[in-house]
Amino acid sequence: MTGHIFISYSRTDGAGPALALADRLRARGSAVWIDQRNIPVTVPWMAEITTAIWGAAAFVVIDTPAWRSSENCQTETQIAQSCSAPEFMVPPGSDLDRFTAELVTMILHFPPEERTRSELFERADRWAHHGRQQRVLASGRTLAKYRGFTRRQATRIPTEVSAYLTASERRQRRRKTWRRAGSLAAVVLVLGGIAVFNGLHGAQQNIDDATQSFSGKQKYEAAWETNPYVHLDLLSQSDSSGTMDRAQFSRAFGVPLPDAVTAEGAAPQLQRNLDESRHPGTAPASGMVAQLDNSRRTITVERDGKPYRTITLSTSTPAMAWSPAQEWLLVADGPDVVAHDVNYGNDTLRLRGGKGNLTALAVDDDGVSGLTVGGEIIHWPTPFGSRVASNHSVFSDAVAIPDTDQALVLTDSGTLVTMSLPDSSVARTQTLPGAGPALSTTNIALSADGNNAVVPSVDITSGEATAILVSLTDSATRTFGLPGCVPFDSAWASPEIVYVACGNAGAGLLNITNGGFTLTPLPYSLRATSVTGTDSRLYVGTNIGLVLHMDPASMSLVSDSGTGCPQDMESLIVSHDGNYVYHGGDAAGNAGCGARGNFTNPAEPRWDRLVYPWQTIDRAAATALSDDGKFVAFGFADGTIRVFTTDTGEPIVIVRPATGSVRGLAFNSSGSQILAVTNDGTALQIGVDVKAADLTHQRQRANELLARAGELGLYG
Repeated sequence: MTGHIFISYSRTDGAGPALALADRLRARGSAVWIDQRNIPVTVPWMAEITTAIWGAAAFVVIDTPAWRSSENCQTETQIAQSCSAPEFMVPPGSDLDRFTAELVTMILHFPPEERTRSELFERADRWAHHGRQQRVLASGRTLAKYRGFTRRQATRIPTEVSAYLTASERRQRRRKTWRRAGSLAAVVLVLGGIAVFNGLHGAQQNIDDATQSFSGKQKYEAAWETNPYVHLDLLSQSDSSGTMDRAQFSRAFGVPLPDAVTAEGAAPQLQRNLDESRHPGTAPASGMVAQLDNSRRTITVERDGKPYRTITLSTSTPAMAWSPAQEWLLVADGPDVVAHDVNYGNDTLRLRGGKGNLTALAVDDDGVSGLTVGGEIIHWPTPFGSRVASNHSVFSDAVAIPDTDQALVLTDSGTLVTMSLPDSSVARTQTLPGAGPALSTTNIALSADGNNAVVPSVDITSGEATAILVSLTDSATRTFGLPGCVPFDSAWASPEIVYVACGNAGAGLLNITNGGFTLTPLPYSLRATSVTGTDSRLYVGTNIGLVLHMDPASMSLVSDSGTGCPQDMESLIVSHDGNYVYHGGDAAGNAGCGARGNFTNPAEPRWDRLVYPWQTIDRAAATALSDDGKFVAFGFADGTIRVFTTDTGEPIVIVRPATGSVRGLAFNSSGSQILAVTNDGTALQIGVDVKAADLTHQRQRANELLARAGELGLYG
């Protein structure tokens, strides 16, 4: 087993239980790190402990009252949490033999990504203490994996690990230099021979052909034959650490590419908006004013006459404009448009343009228009979605009502809103019992026939947890108690049973016929963060990235499997046949930790990672599945929405229409539209290309993008 196990315990309790656990772990072949010194928190102690915890495969706590009150122990816990080390608790009176067996089994079944930290630490330690041998250094994909992992770490990387990675990179650079020198010499020799044979003119032609054969164009054209749509999307995402050819082609294959039309005959309103964007003074929006200072390359945003936010630009700009909802400030940046999130300061959104620099901007509900120096108007389809009128301040969930084009939307204070998906109108509003500031509601579970909904809730004042059953046919309600449970999520299993994820305890079964509620603790002392399933299968998402497949009849464990990242499983969704489970990912894994679990063989599930472009991935808090099961959508905490094909795991929609966290998603019956609701009260309609799952359509789309790029002078 890679890596050691760190044991945290209170010296006040004595070392007996900790040493007994350490002996059992060593007997099973596990390395153990345990501090038997009774010293105060000091700088050297902190450095040693931090290094030991950083490289641990697991952080194990001997839980006692003395441990909870110990300053040293709480410091160790804070370090473990900052490192995202898998944490396991040994409650008082636990059977150490059983706990040891379960812990070792658990670690052995960790996915490869979960073992990266301890694997890297072990290799660095072996290199540092065994003569710094070259053969121990990392290279290629392994080095890239290690570097990607360390970049995502919030804590300081141990010195010996940093030294190991630096030495590995130096060796890899030396190897690349010699390879390039050898390749260049070979090319010169070959082309020199061709020049002698064909003459100077023929040699020049062959040099051009050789250059073309090494270009990114041909390399990527080969990939388009298999999945052109997603490949173009990948190329549209710039990556400062990427290769030269990716940077060269990133603008050409932006999705969507803009349409170019002549400026002659532009509508008067569009012309006025373009003219207004050129004024360097102000761009008013809902009490906010943006003041451009090109000499300092800054934009100062004032709200109600007071400084609100300062935006630093990479270059001077000739124009700026507000988005329709007045949440984004759009700035011309050469041929591109950069949208700045004024309220929350999230990452910018870049719309990639053509060959001509922009001199003016105009924004409306249909999209963004820019006027180039050559007199052309470039138009981008709206990246902000179509907003739905709403007077609610916070949405917490949304779910499509089966066999209708309606969605049920929940507010955090206990109001149910039925929305019509085609025209975004509100069909009905219902206030739940106890609704108000003291009632917290975060989730809706809808029955298969769409006639009933269950809304778990918590009274913030009393701490009482209940489940509210709502009849969508006559608006009647019933309330059931959820004793001992803090509900995080729920899912309908059958006409009588609802699954409940209790974040403080385990998985619960609620019988809505008699109101009975049973709570089952999870193995390995895990916490339940989400649930989904069918009448015969229960899937429980946990706090460390494991999904537990349980038999709802006996509540026994069928299998446990990992998505590939240590993450909170905040939102899960299951396919109609119960064989596939989808999760969008968590901020703990910025490489993109979304995955599809294949439970066709329940005893040996397999997880496949979803295809993510080079983008920062935030926490996925919402999921939805189209009626035909072809598409799965995820909503993220940064306002991004991604839609994937369920068969290939490739993205077909990547938009960031909102600045608030997306809390609920619902497909319409045809799968061509998605309703998205956020925690800042925004409701949006997002279009979906329903043909995108077809490979023929993907190739056609790729060719259209290439043709349009050629028209704009970006490709050819």
